[in-house]
Amino acid sequence: MLDYPPHEFLSWQGRFDDPRASLDAVARFRTIYLARRRTTALRETLQDLRPDTRAIADFKSLFGAQPPRSIIEARWRSDRRIAKARIDIDEARVVDLENLEVRRALEEQHASLLAYHGMRHLDISHLRSRQRVVTQTIALELYATGKGAVLYRSTLDDELCVALFEGRARIRPYGPEQVIEDDDEDLHTVAAEWKLHIAPVRA
Repeated sequence: MLDYPPHEFLSWQGRFDDPRASLDAVARFRTIYLARRRTTALRETLQDLRPDTRAIADFKSLFGAQPPRSIIEARWRSDRRIAKARIDIDEARVVDLENLEVRRALEEQHASLLAYHGMRHLDISHLRSRQRVVTQTIALELYATGKGAVLYRSTLDDELCVALFEGRARIRPYGPEQVIEDDDEDLHTVAAEWKLHIAPVRA
């Protein structure tokens, strides 16, 4: 659970992934993403099951009602586990992107890149945008200069997350892996927020 995923299973579309890999070149590093809170991890993993605004609008236009709830299948839960971990890393290798001074320094360093993409400043909104080329380029530069982790906040609930660069930190399991049962309290919290239906395990 706490190993870096095999290369063939990675999409390389994460916020702080190696941008070289998305260009069909040899990746220099993999990135693993962790969240401080269990609910944040579930939100990040389940977010694509939510119908987007276009799907909602189209369904309402055609049928005059809200679309049916998406389903969290039993297979989805059985294929996944939640693991707690401790991270061993030199504090000097951690970059806190929530820190204004850190962002200003990165802004000066990557001024040409930001200007090309129409960003006047490196604000929180840009770090949370879907323009992955910016955050991935920053991740590559941080990795190249010896950094090992990036602290940032989730776009979904503003809770703290960390992206770890391969080979720069030790991840130690903290307790056993947890199966996601259909009565999982955090799962029900996220499902209720996003109007998802939890399919029970068939007898």
